[in-house]
Amino acid sequence: HQRLCESIESDEALQPAVEEAFVPKERRTCIRQDGTRPAVHAAFYLWYGNPEHDGRWIHWNHKVLPHWDKTIDAQHQKFDWTPPEQPHSTFYPVRGTYSSRDPAALKYQFRELAEA
Repeated sequence: HQRLCESIESDEALQPAVEEAFVPKERRTCIRQDGTRPAVHAAFYLWYGNPEHDGRWIHWNHKVLPHWDKTIDAQHQKFDWTPPEQPHSTFYPVRGTYSSRDPAALKYQFRELAEA
């Protein structure tokens, strides 16, 4: 498997502590043959919690909010999400309903981001 980029020295814009902890030195920054750098965008939500780390479900059990138009709202069933079997999430996390306060979960997620 050949990478699309060639390794160069670390990008000063990337926080060194985060970079050293999660990204192997040979993969820290790259430049394509045309001189451009690949862009990576990620949304990271830090509001999830579970009973093991937070003593209760946080956001995984978010209520279905009412629609502002009462006619449309009346067409939809009202319920609460019931984690861990039915968490309030479009996708079920591979490692389960994690807590954003769990250092091991965060480390693994940042490692995955770095490898993406």
